[in-house]
Amino acid sequence: MTGSNNKITEKDVNEIIESLDWLHKSHDCHIDLGEVGDNEVIIYCGAKCAACDTRCLEEAMAEKFPGVKVVYRK
Repeated sequence: MTGSNNKITEKDVNEIIESLDWLHKSHDCHIDLGEVGDNEVIIYCGAKCAACDTRCLEEAMAEKFPGVKVVYRK
């Protein structure tokens, strides 16, 4: 699932976001990819996700890419 040299790619992040789509839809919210950096991912979230503190996406990202920083924007 990782890009070349174990560097996180947009495709990797989108796959993780899509894997959680059932959860986001059930909570009437959305998550969109902003940017992918060396060890940082910027995510745009809306509706209930913006105020949620469960960090489901952060946990899923850390599972595949330990040490990645997820930055949320509204």
